[in-house]
Amino acid sequence: MNNTEVKNKSYYRNGYLIIVIISIFLFLAFYHLKSELKVNVFLAIYIQLCGLIFLLSYYFENNNFIFKFAMKICEKYSTIKSRKNAFFYFGLATFLTILNFTSLN
Repeated sequence: MNNTEVKNKSYYRNGYLIIVIISIFLFLAFYHLKSELKVNVFLAIYIQLCGLIFLLSYYFENNNFIFKFAMKICEKYSTIKSRKNAFFYFGLATFLTILNFTSLN
C-alpha cells in the first residue's frame, strides 16, 4: 500500500466519521423534542458541532471532504466570498447555542 492510498482512506474515513457523529446528535435532538426538559442539550451540541466544522475547515481544508465542502460554501455561495466567513458561521453557531441555553421560560 502506498502513501496516496493511505491518505485517501483516511480522507474519506474522517469525513464519514464526522457525518455519523453529526447524524447521531441530530437524531438525539429530534428524539429529545418529546421530553419535558426546556433546554435541548443535543440540539445545542449539534449546532455547535456544525459551527466547529466551519471553524476547522478554515485551518484544515484538505483534511477531508466535509471540510472542503464547508470551505466551498464560504468561498463560493456566501454573499461575502471569503475564507473568513468560516469564523462568522462559527460565531453564528455559538450565538444560537447560547440562545438555546438562555431560552428558559
